[in-house]
Amino acid sequence: MDRGYEYYRKALEGEGLPCAFLDLELLQRNIQGVIGRAGNKKIRIHSKALRSIGVIRRILESSERFSGVMCSSAPEAIHLRQSGIDDLLIAYPTVREARIESVCREVRDGGLLVPTFDSADHLDRYQAVAEANRIVLPVSLDVDMATRFPFLHFGSHWSSVDSIEGVRALLDKVRECPNLRLAGVVAYEGQIAGLPDRLPGHPALNRSARVLKAISIKKIRAFRKGLVDTIRSEGFDLDFVNGGGTMSLTSTSADPSVTEVSPGSAFYAPALFDYYAEYRHLPAAGYAVEVTRKAADYIVCYGGGYNSPGIADKYKQPVPYLSPDLRLTSHEGAGEVQTPLMFKGSTDLQLGDPVFFRTSCAGELCERFNHLALISDGKVVDRVTTYRGDGKTFF
Repeated sequence: MDRGYEYYRKALEGEGLPCAFLDLELLQRNIQGVIGRAGNKKIRIHSKALRSIGVIRRILESSERFSGVMCSSAPEAIHLRQSGIDDLLIAYPTVREARIESVCREVRDGGLLVPTFDSADHLDRYQAVAEANRIVLPVSLDVDMATRFPFLHFGSHWSSVDSIEGVRALLDKVRECPNLRLAGVVAYEGQIAGLPDRLPGHPALNRSARVLKAISIKKIRAFRKGLVDTIRSEGFDLDFVNGGGTMSLTSTSADPSVTEVSPGSAFYAPALFDYYAEYRHLPAAGYAVEVTRKAADYIVCYGGGYNSPGIADKYKQPVPYLSPDLRLTSHEGAGEVQTPLMFKGSTDLQLGDPVFFRTSCAGELCERFNHLALISDGKVVDRVTTYRGDGKTFF
């Protein structure tokens, strides 16, 4: 598909800048890519990367392969449920009583909301509120899938449960909670899904990352099988075993112990995902800012500093897209109010012209804009609100 500068410039004529957009044809291509990589697993969408009810609903309705959403908090789950979306796995534990109460009310009204836990304290809190609401609350055990080498913790600092012994101890605790039902397991391998291994100019680092990933995948598969076998041998029937993100879909989907995977960033394909060897999704989402100043060797755009979380480095910044002669400055980068861009030679960009960017990670885009302009066949065909546009902030 031809998606050059002029294509998006013409498509967004008349839109106020800054403006965020989503290319529907490229989104559909990414949807098909996810389906192909997920094998025979159920695909539960990870909302953290998308942050728009309209986009989430569009993906869910695109194929019967998509079912359910993994979200990050109880308030987000309530927002999704009240917007007509159900089967909601809450990926992080809920600890405030009022929020647990809101989840229990939705479950009492027929919703399928599943909060996670990784401690006896979580279970005590869930049990108390579920008992008061006279319901049986489905819960999911969150297990740390980091791989440990001598002098190296390879993976995220995630759950406090990182052993079969720890799993057994919590299973005993679940039995003591008559108003709770163990519905599933979350076993996310962040060190596979979240580690780039195709960084330009770093061949040794890339090789090391791939070796560590290959070893870790084998260890994860053995550990995940052990924990699922343990849970079932203890008499618990699981509805699901969740794993995998965008860049671990292939390996996670090949694991017989897993029943569902949870991609999110794959649908937008932000810039950081250009630096993975496994697969290349298409850049479907981005934003445009306008040129407000121009000098002999640089231009200045209004806004644009939509950086991504994590340890600060150049890969966490937005990158200019479709204008290869432009680059961020080393001492300012993408700024909160303005973004200076250097160029060599001359540029045809004039005051008021758009410059297109991709964020490093997917979720930051919708935190900055109230709407996404949906582009199809070279023009804006619709607009959908983001969580921010709905007046919601969950992160």
